[in-house]
Amino acid sequence: NLALIGLILISLGWIAEVLWEILVVFTDYNFRFLDNSFYILLAPGMICLGWALWNSFRATGNVPIWVVPVIMIIVIEGAALIRALSKGGKGWLWVVLSATYVVFLATNFQLLWESFRRGFKRLSLFFVIIGALIILHYGLIRWWIPSASSLWMIQLSGVLMWACFAYAAWRLSKHIAS
Repeated sequence: NLALIGLILISLGWIAEVLWEILVVFTDYNFRFLDNSFYILLAPGMICLGWALWNSFRATGNVPIWVVPVIMIIVIEGAALIRALSKGGKGWLWVVLSATYVVFLATNFQLLWESFRRGFKRLSLFFVIIGALIILHYGLIRWWIPSASSLWMIQLSGVLMWACFAYAAWRLSKHIAS
């Protein structure tokens, strides 16, 4: 259930982002709520997904599965809120975005390790490539220079990164299930 909640939050974030981009293109108006909701939803979604995977591979102890993600989400979103209220601007965005990519890298590394441990060498290599795509994508977003070509690069690298991640995770789940 936690992984499903994560997937729903990630999907809602992406839907908000796509809707924002479509509205910006057709209305030439920036709907900030839609743009910002992508980042606000993506971080908790990745935390839920990453922790659900971690817990499924390494489950130990009697702590309920939702405790760690709730604490992480409160800390990250709280830090972003404090940053937004105290400093203004888009500094809060980098708090949420950086946390998202750290969790994404950790989740990818976890899947890389699991595929390597189970002897799926080609799939492990795929997760290494995804890790490089994650770092590239974060770098493109972090040091983005506003232009049409850089926006296309960010969008294409994001689609490629998420599609590769979804495919590799799906393949790993199929290998583990059989």
